[in-house]
Amino acid sequence: MRTTASFAYNSGIWTEQLARIIVQAQPCVVLTGAGVSTESGIPDFRSPTGIWATYDPMEYATIDAFRRDPAKVWGFYAKRLGVLAQAKPNAAHVALAELERRGLVEVVITQNVDGLHQAAGSKRVIEVHGSIRSASCLGCGHREEYERVIEFGPVPACAECGAVLKPDVVMFGELLPAGAMEEASELVRRAGLLLVVGSSLEVYPVAGLPEDAIRAGARLAIVNRGPTPYDSRADLKIDASAGETLAAALAALDASPPDQL
Repeated sequence: MRTTASFAYNSGIWTEQLARIIVQAQPCVVLTGAGVSTESGIPDFRSPTGIWATYDPMEYATIDAFRRDPAKVWGFYAKRLGVLAQAKPNAAHVALAELERRGLVEVVITQNVDGLHQAAGSKRVIEVHGSIRSASCLGCGHREEYERVIEFGPVPACAECGAVLKPDVVMFGELLPAGAMEEASELVRRAGLLLVVGSSLEVYPVAGLPEDAIRAGARLAIVNRGPTPYDSRADLKIDASAGETLAAALAALDASPPDQL
């Protein structure tokens, strides 16, 4: 029977419970959102102090806006690339990579576009909203990596056809990367545990993955500052820092052999 718990982060008991669920409910699929990246100094989008509080997404984050004025959109992304250049993986990224190394995390599905999971050492990452670390030509399809894009200047042009490159993030009005959501949904439906970290589960279709997991009989654990629509249906909800919580869960695993959790 599904049990529901929603607790403030005030005791190691809840991170021990998280460690226990991760070990017992295999395979574990992880879904991460902006709350993981903010701990590396990358601003989120939807909070009162997030990016959309300053920039109108209809002016800077739609495919129509890019086609209309790519220089304006690249000006916006240049600021994000500057922050990205300084960002480093935090304790949450490191813990998830270590859990994968130990065979306790099958895959990380992420809404983030910063590449920090890979930088921390995660090998299997599905970027459902694309990546800011590369750009592609809408005309001929040519793709360039982050380092080359920076070299091309404030409005990078395609080396093959001369058209303006577009950041490989999914803009409003675009489809998600081919096959990404299909693969994510399939993995979630056969998971023993869906661990949501740093996502308020507001943006669809990704926000529907917990429903897929629950319907398939998987357990659900959520680590997120603030509420989500699935808190009352989760086996465990920890309202706390992603990095602090996952590092503590990893420490709990180190302190107790898996068969004693």
